[in-house]
Amino acid sequence: MTPSEHLLPATKNPNPRNWKFTWESNSHVPILKLYLFNPNTNPISQCIDLKVSILFHKSLLQLTWIDNNQSQSLWVPIPRVLIDADSPISFRALDDHIEVKLVLVLPVDHPIVSNFDFEGGQDAALDDDCQPLQLDSDLKKLASCGEVHFFCRGCSTKLSSAVRNFKEMPSVNWREAADNWFGTCCCSFGGASEKLVAQYANSYTCTPGVCLVDPTSIVLYEDQTHSTSELLTNKASLLNGLLGNCFMVASPYLSKDVKWSEILCPHCSCLLGAYPHDNTDGLLNDYGVHLFKCFISTCPVGGPTDLFRKYTLERMFTSQLLESAKDELSFRTVVKNLQTRSPMLQIVLLNPNAWCSFGDCLDAMIPVPNFIMYPMVKVLFSNCSNSTDSELRKLDEWVTKHQVGDVYMLTSKDLAESLEIANRMLPSSHAFLQGLSLSFLRR
Repeated sequence: MTPSEHLLPATKNPNPRNWKFTWESNSHVPILKLYLFNPNTNPISQCIDLKVSILFHKSLLQLTWIDNNQSQSLWVPIPRVLIDADSPISFRALDDHIEVKLVLVLPVDHPIVSNFDFEGGQDAALDDDCQPLQLDSDLKKLASCGEVHFFCRGCSTKLSSAVRNFKEMPSVNWREAADNWFGTCCCSFGGASEKLVAQYANSYTCTPGVCLVDPTSIVLYEDQTHSTSELLTNKASLLNGLLGNCFMVASPYLSKDVKWSEILCPHCSCLLGAYPHDNTDGLLNDYGVHLFKCFISTCPVGGPTDLFRKYTLERMFTSQLLESAKDELSFRTVVKNLQTRSPMLQIVLLNPNAWCSFGDCLDAMIPVPNFIMYPMVKVLFSNCSNSTDSELRKLDEWVTKHQVGDVYMLTSKDLAESLEIANRMLPSSHAFLQGLSLSFLRR
């Protein structure tokens, strides 16, 4: 293949006829499904004499049909999978989409597939990007840099001076863990539980020159001097309440005494994170500003040197959602606004082990090397942000009755918009189920 043949991916070369495609496969199941749809086309009546064939040497799937006595054709890039060439291609035209099924030699997430040397060469960056977020590795990467500056991902505005000292954020379930190990009695093991609680309060409080790191955010000391009485009051609030992680706060770790206020970029006004303060007098609670990794970078122009380049709102939420589903044994979640405490989203986890890719179909036979599928979470959702007060009350009653897990987020509106966009990657007949919208979130 000559260099001139390595043209732009399908998603960068939109088709004038507005045909879109979605590849989908489940982990451990050797079946690959393709959905093709065009809002202006009814395939069952317009795609006459439909034929599907595979051009293995170009990693393309070709569709041809007759419409108004004219021959039509589309090409779809095939992702990096191992197709069983001896198995027949199954396809059908429906009211709003064309469905194609291919049999695979191995499931899409099989280790052999990920290590297979496909034509066009391996792309290490792409392979690494397909892996779920490793939320516990950032501390070592940051510490190995010597010094780090943080920037707004939207406009590259510098947000901090050089930071050299990084520490892990203490776990939010510190009191529960201490009580489980040592008991709640003050005389248990010489009051070891209370000693651990006191140590937690000391380690949580931000200090100058130290950056606390947790799975979804970093905490920097807030550039002011505080009196001894303020420090003591701060420690008392930490001992009496659960502060948690402001990116996604589960109900057990939500403190009524703490209010979170947004931090916006001083240049472009994009959301960067939040800071906690007392709900009555407004004093800062931990003297720190919490910056979300999905909105900041460690270099002004991003790129491969940015330690947070893989973090997105969707991937961070998905990671936290899966963790909550595992811990709480709940697959239905209501996302509420952290400031107003009102419901914004209802989410039902359908399949945490899906693999997908989306794009626009091609109207020419253009090779697209290294077209890959990404790990996704398949969910049903409904946007509650425009619901009436009576509808919200019914939802709250239903959540309480059915013990549905709920979480609180500052970014609930952005998450709803992201789900709405992803929902458009499916034909209308597949976009809804049981009155809820179907969507995908990157893992």
